[in-house]
Amino acid sequence: MLVIVGVTLVAATVLARYIPTKVALGVAGAMLAVGLFAYLRTLPSAAFAWGAHSQYVVALLSGHSTLEIVNVKLWVLAVTPGPVFLTWYLALRRRYEWSALIGGATVAFFILTGDATLQVALVGTVGALALVALGTLERVDASVRSAEVVTVALAVVIVVSMTVAMVPQGAALSYSPSTGFTDNGGLTDDGTLEGNLLSNTDAMSIQGSIELSATVRFTVESEDPAYWKTGSYDLYTGDGWTRQGEATGNLGRLSSPRGDSRTLRQTVTVESPTRVVPAAWRPVAVSGIENPLATRSGELQSRQPLEAGDSYTVRSERPQTTSALLAQSGGDYPDRIVEAYTQLPESTPDRVRQRSSRLTANANTPYETALTIERWLKNSYDYSLDVPPPGNDVADEFLFEREQGYCTYFATTMAVMLRTQGIPARMAVGYTPGERVGEDEWVVRGYNSHAWVEVYFPEVGWVQFDPTPAGPRENTENDRLEQAREDGEEDVDTSETTGGGYTPPTPQGTATTSEDPPWLNDSRTSNTTTTATNNTTTANASTPTTAATTGTLAPNRQRVSTDSGPELPSREELFLGSVALLGFVVGARRSGVPTRLYRAVWLRYQPRRDPTTDVERAYERVESVLERSDRPRRAGETVGQYVEAVADDERITELGRLYERARYADEITDGDADRAVELADSVVGDR
Repeated sequence: MLVIVGVTLVAATVLARYIPTKVALGVAGAMLAVGLFAYLRTLPSAAFAWGAHSQYVVALLSGHSTLEIVNVKLWVLAVTPGPVFLTWYLALRRRYEWSALIGGATVAFFILTGDATLQVALVGTVGALALVALGTLERVDASVRSAEVVTVALAVVIVVSMTVAMVPQGAALSYSPSTGFTDNGGLTDDGTLEGNLLSNTDAMSIQGSIELSATVRFTVESEDPAYWKTGSYDLYTGDGWTRQGEATGNLGRLSSPRGDSRTLRQTVTVESPTRVVPAAWRPVAVSGIENPLATRSGELQSRQPLEAGDSYTVRSERPQTTSALLAQSGGDYPDRIVEAYTQLPESTPDRVRQRSSRLTANANTPYETALTIERWLKNSYDYSLDVPPPGNDVADEFLFEREQGYCTYFATTMAVMLRTQGIPARMAVGYTPGERVGEDEWVVRGYNSHAWVEVYFPEVGWVQFDPTPAGPRENTENDRLEQAREDGEEDVDTSETTGGGYTPPTPQGTATTSEDPPWLNDSRTSNTTTTATNNTTTANASTPTTAATTGTLAPNRQRVSTDSGPELPSREELFLGSVALLGFVVGARRSGVPTRLYRAVWLRYQPRRDPTTDVERAYERVESVLERSDRPRRAGETVGQYVEAVADDERITELGRLYERARYADEITDGDADRAVELADSVVGDR
């Protein structure tokens, strides 16, 4: 990338001296055409390439990320030279407005796709404004004072943009070819865990500290509890997740799992407005929703927001499997699964793969690998909602620099660790079962929103794993509900939740565990015992012996406290801060504030040195006040004459005599100096 930009800038610098603007436009267009042709040649077929690229462009301009493009790295390299060449060429030719237009349009494109952060967008905006304003001043040979005005204006733009929220806090918008622009029915990213997980249908960022919502979202009538899934993400970006390709389609994409399944019917009643359609995996049919949609991965969506009181029924085919079946499933994955669900950014640090490999060194199957990582994360890290924002790579930072996090941190880290081992995995989001209020009835609140991992097994399909510690998470949710009730918050209870909930009868001799996913209530549960002691796991002979069970990784974790120091600013933040600081200094100088501030301090505060200097300084303070209130001392006018002419004040007269003695007689004592300073303080204070 740097080589291409460097060569392009050199070419523009040279050609700006020899070719006219029209020829330069042709050169830039040729660069773009050649680059796109080279990119399209790498795609499967020419016909598909042009059609797919046209769809990408439409999707990008409607808010999709450039990360959804096939072979996005080559695409970026292909489209870079054209705008870089033209922007620099026009600037050198002193066509500042056109140069800013080309550069600004390029930045605006990435703002539309959502790939430009606020800082990057602001750098582009400031760059375009500075190019037009300062370039125009240079062209007309304007004064330095005019340039100072521009600098101050740029600083104001930066400060206002960084401190004032310009986007109204309304419903989040999403786009799909089937529905166009739609809102998410009130599930905005409002700083809650639920908002973070469900506010955007195409992308999910991973945040820092977050809150829980106790509002009742829906109730479910179902024979069995389940994780009520709403979506999944396949593309890991380092700082979050997104979906590739078209977001929604018809219900023809709903199909039964590959292996054995058990039918589960759920009737969901909405209690507060939402667009998501929670359902147990894997949904195959739905009624009660007009023209329902299915995501690319097989989850349900609604074209219109669901209102309180709406109800729908879903038929799901839940995969039925055992530990033995999963262990026998092997790793013969379809190519499309490998391509989509083992992807990792090239920026992923290699130590993530190394840690994952060491941890699972003794695992013999993908299932043993997944089980080892799941349990190791549960036993090695604490659950907390109060965490600082993540850095460039969530999984790497969580593994090596964090001691705690919430579900998105645990799920992201497990999925990334599995991908480093070539095992297809994805992030899934939705709700945990909720509060059981009857034999077949569940109340689900906002704080039940959750993220977990789905791992692909041949001949079985996607299987749920949850690396987040269940006990601490449930305790946090219970504390939040108690707080909401004490504070009198609305919509946190239904008529069924006020009676103490429901406790199902437990047959004598049956062992249960809340740590295991519902699909693993088989021999694994009865034969395996997991304990967390010094970050190690112990198991009996039926559990695979892995690096986690021996505890060999515990001494090597080398976790760093997250409070070790402040995060370093990015390059964009350093640039913006420098411009803002320069504008502040220039603006302050032009406004005269530093001078007035210095004078105010000089008048009111007098450090002591020696008697003669102290008396002279005291008189100068008073004379400075007299110059403003009356008139300056004229040339040739003595101090005595001046004081007698402008001031009818015995204090000033006495101070004038002390000054003349200090100046001409050199007969000043410490007591005289104290008296002079006292008189000056009194006069300045009064005036």
